[in-house]
Amino acid sequence: MAAPPDPADLPDDAPEAEQAEALFDRLLAGPLHLAGADGLEAPTHAGPWVLGARIGTGGLSTVYVAIRPTAAGPQRAAVKLAKRSGDETAALFAHEARLLQRLPTPAVAHLLDAGESADGRAYLALERIEGRSVSAVARDQTVWERLLLLWRVCRAVDGLHQQEVVHGDLKPDHLVLRPDGTVVVLDLGLARDLRDPAAPASGRRLGLTPEFAAPEQILGEPVGTAADVYALGLVIREVLEGRRTHVPWAVGGETDAGIDLSEAAPGASGALIGRYVGEVLRTALQTDPARRYPTAGALACALDDVLDAVAEAPRLA
Repeated sequence: MAAPPDPADLPDDAPEAEQAEALFDRLLAGPLHLAGADGLEAPTHAGPWVLGARIGTGGLSTVYVAIRPTAAGPQRAAVKLAKRSGDETAALFAHEARLLQRLPTPAVAHLLDAGESADGRAYLALERIEGRSVSAVARDQTVWERLLLLWRVCRAVDGLHQQEVVHGDLKPDHLVLRPDGTVVVLDLGLARDLRDPAAPASGRRLGLTPEFAAPEQILGEPVGTAADVYALGLVIREVLEGRRTHVPWAVGGETDAGIDLSEAAPGASGALIGRYVGEVLRTALQTDPARRYPTAGALACALDDVLDAVAEAPRLA
């Protein structure tokens, strides 16, 4: 298969939509993501933490199961270790640590420690969340239960928006349920603090998950809470349908907001929920961020209206 075109190779007068799609294809192909530290042996320590199995990896970092000895016995954690050293990466990790310290828990993982490994790579030691992603939980639920779950997800993300924080990389794997049912929002590595204009911004394209990125993120434009709303719209679609589908968008136009619940909820109830949710997604997935719901809280209110409408439908029939 031929490599996707580099946006830099397109002529200057190429249509904006063509440039955006080329960049999106390059992001999907992966060459714009930061690579791992080639040739290095698997790390065994990060500060006082002894690293175990790898439990996740992304464009900027790798996450390991870890323990450290304490007077009360071994303490468990999830250690997020940068893939490479450098001032820019260290600044991003320091920024994430500051956000974790001021954001409300239990909506985010508790920060236990932060520092540098022996080879100079930044790390964060976080509370290890014992839970399942929203996608895993939803597989055992009805569409109605999934809708209730997604309402709670939007409320959890709105906890960040109320603190003027844009997550910048929302996807099902970053939305986890604790055993008590609390929704936890993971990985603030690309988050933007709207209270601090000088802080690293989530408009950065490196490390993005392009399948859930808003158009303004792909294009490297200024990013606000509406970018998270766009990502949540895609999460809603995936969780309700039970599968991932590429959602095309065109600069200056509308994203395809259709939703198909024929497999997840065959029959009249699925068609009714699909129609109402489709109307919500039509707003959440607008290409222009100014035309979306402004915050995750506003999106949650729209889902609340859907829940009310569906609950009332049998009595109105």
